[in-house]
Amino acid sequence: MGMVLLRPIGLFPPLSRRAFVTEALMVAIFLMALVQWISLHRTGRVEALDEWLALLGYVPARPRWWAWLTALLVHANALHLSANLLGLWLFARYAEALWGSGRWALFAAITQVLALSVQTAMMRRTMPDAFETPIVGASVLVALAMGAVWVGFPDAMLQVRLYRGWRWQTHEVNLPSAMAHRHLASLANGAHGSSPPRSTR
Repeated sequence: MGMVLLRPIGLFPPLSRRAFVTEALMVAIFLMALVQWISLHRTGRVEALDEWLALLGYVPARPRWWAWLTALLVHANALHLSANLLGLWLFARYAEALWGSGRWALFAAITQVLALSVQTAMMRRTMPDAFETPIVGASVLVALAMGAVWVGFPDAMLQVRLYRGWRWQTHEVNLPSAMAHRHLASLANGAHGSSPPRSTR
């Protein structure tokens, strides 16, 4: 099987307004990742990452008032970071265009607080050994934005440039359909979304 490269190049229909809240969130996540990378490399200790996540992530056993926000910005690794930034770029900008910046920020804040509360309750009942595990990541906002795209933009298309067979090809992917296939694949593979020693979202 040959090498396949995929590069997103556009979203359709084009956004009717700038998604300032989403763009600011993505910048904040990137800057936090940069600070995290610099700090961990200066420290040079293996346990430094766990200490960083415990400081800024949401720890159900010791909830802190600022952690509901900082937990959104902190990510466990480069793959976790890249997946959430891509999800925000693909979906959250549409959600902000659909609801407006103010309502998107409000819905995002409410969703984050509710998600942390529900996950804390579930961990207390079903995974008490993981109650000290930091919860990090912005996947809950990606999921909220995916729902907004599914309902508000059923015909949204992602245009990608696909390199395969020694040539570039342009394809369009229906975002709601792609989300459905991804969800079904996750169910088939039994994906869970969290694993010790940290819970990523």
